[in-house]
Amino acid sequence: MRTTLKIFIRTLKQTIRSPTRITLIVAFPMLFVLVFAFIFGGSGDVSPTSVIIGVINEDGQDYLADYREIFYNYTLPWAANATIDPLTHGFGNFFVRSLDGQTGINLSNQTFRILEFKTIEEALKAVQSRAVTFAIYIPYDFSLGMLSGINSREYILDGSPILNQPEVLMTNVSLTLLGDPNFLSFQEGLTEFQESLHQFSTQLFGIELPAGIFTTAFTNVSSYELTQFDYFISGFFTFGLVLTSSSVAGILGEEREYRTLDRLKISQIKPIELLGGITLNQIVVAGAQLLMMLLAAYLFGFKGRGSPLLAYFVGLLTLIPILGLAFFVSAWVPNGRDASSVIAMVSAPIGFLSGAFLQVPAIPLIADFIPTGTGTFRTLQLWDFFPFYSSVTAIRNVLLFDHTLGQILPELVFLLIGGALFFVFGMIFFIWRVFRPEK
Repeated sequence: MRTTLKIFIRTLKQTIRSPTRITLIVAFPMLFVLVFAFIFGGSGDVSPTSVIIGVINEDGQDYLADYREIFYNYTLPWAANATIDPLTHGFGNFFVRSLDGQTGINLSNQTFRILEFKTIEEALKAVQSRAVTFAIYIPYDFSLGMLSGINSREYILDGSPILNQPEVLMTNVSLTLLGDPNFLSFQEGLTEFQESLHQFSTQLFGIELPAGIFTTAFTNVSSYELTQFDYFISGFFTFGLVLTSSSVAGILGEEREYRTLDRLKISQIKPIELLGGITLNQIVVAGAQLLMMLLAAYLFGFKGRGSPLLAYFVGLLTLIPILGLAFFVSAWVPNGRDASSVIAMVSAPIGFLSGAFLQVPAIPLIADFIPTGTGTFRTLQLWDFFPFYSSVTAIRNVLLFDHTLGQILPELVFLLIGGALFFVFGMIFFIWRVFRPEK
């Protein structure tokens, strides 16, 4: 333990006394915060790469059995190639599954991503946090309204309804749409949704929508203004921390370059003691840097709603894969300056692949697999196995969307698992390359 502390103090002095390391660790990230503030500090909004719709589907199915035999021949030609029978599973479920492309019914050029919620309160929170473009509420009598539309169609065509029951003759249905017109993606998503709704009713009824049968009510959901600066800077914290690994790689590279490690090996120092001291130095330096970045972001107008303390905790956990990266580079590059340069080069790809600067394209693996903490499930992505992506996602969800520890728990699990793999591999590779007897 005493040896580890001595190495920690020594490496901390090396960090503080190096203008290059101080620039990369402190000045460079702070400069990025300032640049983002000036470029994206306006009121510009953020548009997702796809339209995400929240759905609260309360459409009943218990009454459909009474009408199945009567209406079956009228819906069979329309849904013959579909994988879901609307008269069994409900027209509401059929409409939702058509939106995300699961029924074989083409509604528009846009395939929507669907997030299902159990309550309107959950959907409202998702809309306000921009987790969904908007949400739709499908009422209990939605299927009955669809049957009413089919009945009205037949009455219009030949003057005789299929069924003379009053509820089927007269039932009107209204979808409630929850959205924020100030969200730039809202109008584009709404246009696509309205086209899908029009195609759905036209294909179902065979003619233009019977008047008065199908309506859409809109509820304006107020939300705070999310600027591009808020979005980008929340992801930049991870990128700034990655830059701190240049200090670790540089120090270890110098120790190898000047053959200091050879003398340490003669003194019978254990590799764990050396890497332990380096790790303590990284925690102190990166912890101070992260604190300064957070303070600078709020100083320049960052409007995060979530807990900075929880975001800070996630940032500290991100040091696990960062240290593994530094150990690997310093083991491969036996020169302090070259090792720092390699870290600087790989930090940019890491920033892009983690989603810090741009939203990475979705590579889904398993649908509805990862719990979100709100009673719903999201798709398992290939990027989930990249610990820096999990870090960016967790910090962004905490600061922008006020997610709690329970809600970001899946991201933390992926961060810890991926980070541990990075750390263990980097440590083993360093020990193998540097502390082998022949070395």
